[in-house]
Order: sequence, then structure tokens, then C-alpha cells
Amino acid sequence: MVRMKKIRFFIISIFFLFFSLYPASWINPGKEAVYLFAPGIHAAERHVAQYCQAYRASTGQLVCADNDFTVLGTSVQPVIFPEIIEHATEVEPFKPAHLFSWQKLLGHLYHSISVKRLKTNERTNKLTVEKNENNEKDASKHAVRLSALNLAQEEDIETLSATYNELLAFQPGKYIVLYGVSRGAATAFNFLATEYIKKEIKHIKAVVLEGCFDSVKNILHNKFKFAQNYPKLQQVIQKIFGSIYTGHDLEGIAPIKLVEQFPHDIPVLFITSKIDTVVPHQCTWNLYRALKKTGHPNAFLLELKHSSHPHYMIENEYDRDYYQAAVHAFYKKFGLPYDPDKIPLGEVVLAQCQPE
Repeated sequence: MVRMKKIRFFIISIFFLFFSLYPASWINPGKEAVYLFAPGIHAAERHVAQYCQAYRASTGQLVCADNDFTVLGTSVQPVIFPEIIEHATEVEPFKPAHLFSWQKLLGHLYHSISVKRLKTNERTNKLTVEKNENNEKDASKHAVRLSALNLAQEEDIETLSATYNELLAFQPGKYIVLYGVSRGAATAFNFLATEYIKKEIKHIKAVVLEGCFDSVKNILHNKFKFAQNYPKLQQVIQKIFGSIYTGHDLEGIAPIKLVEQFPHDIPVLFITSKIDTVVPHQCTWNLYRALKKTGHPNAFLLELKHSSHPHYMIENEYDRDYYQAAVHAFYKKFGLPYDPDKIPLGEVVLAQCQPE
């Protein structure tokens, strides 16, 4: 098994050296495309590989995913959100001041656990990171700062906007596909509805939003349904959430509040799962329906049935195939590079992705 993984890693490495924008089997109907990838709250740049099988990290290390899932070309720019501490290898030292604030104590524990836990999670996510013994920076490690989690509001939008500007500078004249996952999906939606419409030069050709929430408040509402008839209990839940995630304002901006501002000239594909308990599928449906009501002509929604958050692409073979096929059919429909092998199934699936 280990030997087979090494052989697979070698094959993907050679493949990656020769194909720089997207796999050779993809058809490019027009202008070249690059991919702006906005990840979820625990994800660092190496997690790009889950969506394109091979990714060259900023450290120079090659990251490979063993999941037979490719919806991004290899020219990908990930967004590194403020809470991510890249290349973290050591646990943050404990300070006596942590004892006098339960928020600081919780933040310290969260950071310490994340350094250890996120490394273990690579086995679940089927990622292999090339060793980098001669460099202090290591793409296989990172940690998360709880206090810096902004959850798709102003700081996250600003970070995505800055990364978009960098991508324009380094990849001028190419189409951009904006691909968001979970918090990254909500940030992408909010960015398009607030910042992007202000920009004179527009390059984003399409957007794919996986596990996108309508608002964090509605996530809490759907996760704690037992409290729906008890307003005071709802307030307690929201207060606890707010005291832990201090970087997010439950009354602040949210995708569901911005649907009227979302540009109608950008096609959008929402992807959710019926068994997603982190971002309940009702939240994505709410956002999709609200956007359709504004008259958006090219809003699509794919609902998977067997995959949990955020493992839509690896947890169930049936869902993985439908997901991948739908994305490539979506790309083809709007003039972007696509894999022709995925089109027969994809066009059937995509035809069912505009429910009322």
C-alpha cells in the first residue's frame, strides 16, 4: 500500500511538471482560465490539492491528493485567511494571563489542538506532502487562531479582494474561476456582492460555491431546532457563539442580506449535501432561492445525498462522480476549460440543477 502511494505520488509529480494550467485531457474552448480558491476555516494552501490532485505550495513542496477528483486546473491561487498560521510546527506557549480570560484560554487550547490535529487529518483527507527538510517552512503544518475567525465578513472579504488583485497582476488577461468552500464560499458570495461590483475591470467568468451558508445565525437556527420555539434559549446560544467567535458579528453582513447586490452576469453553481450537519442544506437552499427571486438567470444548485461537510469530494463515490461531472458541465456551458469525459453524465446532472 505504501509502495503504491509512492508510485502514485511519482506519477502525479511528473504529470504536474508538464501540464501547467490544466490537465491535458481538458478541452479549452477559448481564453485560458486560472482559479481563485477560497477555503474553509481549517484549511491551508495544501488543501487545494483535494480539488486538483496536485498542487505546488508556496514552499516549493508538491502536495498530492489520492481521491481521483479534479475540478480545478493546476494554476490555482489560494486565499490564506487571517486566522490561518501557515507552517506552524510548535504549540503556542502557555501564558499566566490565559488563566484570567476564558476566551484567551479557549483560544490557546484551540491553537494547541489544531497544530496536532490538523496534521492527523491529512490521513482522512488523503493528502501527501513532499518532504522539505532544507526549509524551515513546511506546507504540511499549520494552526488556527480562534480569535481571528471572521466567518465571511469584512476582514475575510478584504483578504479575498487583495488575493484577487494579486492574481490579476500575475495572471493578466485570463478568465478567473472563483471557487469557494464553506466559509470561503460565503466570503466569495459577499465579495462579489460588495467589492467586485465596484471594480471597473471584471475577469471572473464563473463561481462555484460548496457548502455555502446564508448566514451564521441561520446555521445556528437549523442546528439547534429544539430552541426554535424558545427565543430566550436562542439568545443564549447566540451569545455563547458570539463570545467564542469574537471576530464575527451575528448581526453583521451575510450572504442572505446581499442577494440583491449579487451580479447577474456571473453564473453560480451552489453545491450542498442533504446530510451536511455543519452547514445544513436548508441554508444553501435559502440562498439559492433568494437569488433566483432576484431574477438571476444562471443560478444552479446541486444537492448531494451521502456526503458530510467538508468531504463532499471523497466520502461517497456516487456523490463524487455527480459533483465532478456537474462542475465540468457547468464549465463547458459557460466557455471554460473542461474534461470531456465528464460531460455525458454532467449535462444530465446540470439539467436538473435549476429547481424552483
